[in-house]
Amino acid sequence: MKTYTLQFPIETEAATVTTLTFRRPRVRDVAVIEGLKDRSQSDATIELIAILTGLSIEVVAEMDHADMITVGEIVTDFLAGLPGPADGDPLPPMSQPSSASDIPN
Repeated sequence: MKTYTLQFPIETEAATVTTLTFRRPRVRDVAVIEGLKDRSQSDATIELIAILTGLSIEVVAEMDHADMITVGEIVTDFLAGLPGPADGDPLPPMSQPSSASDIPN
């Protein structure tokens, strides 16, 4: 498990979320990850954060962008090594290569 303290807490009708606690992905999560390949990167990331924290997608979608950047890195670290597309990444890369020399062999 990993806990992240939000820089900008998420305000909901029921409570204020100040920390996110991530569990490690389980085998059943791999099937969900496989199903997210055709979704936008941001939608897939939001859904994965919801799965790994137990929060609703609606709450996760209210997260400040600055927190989302760090949280996205946490999710990426957790997913390292899980089966994914041909390049081995479970999700599309965060940014596109700027030139042909940046494309891994």
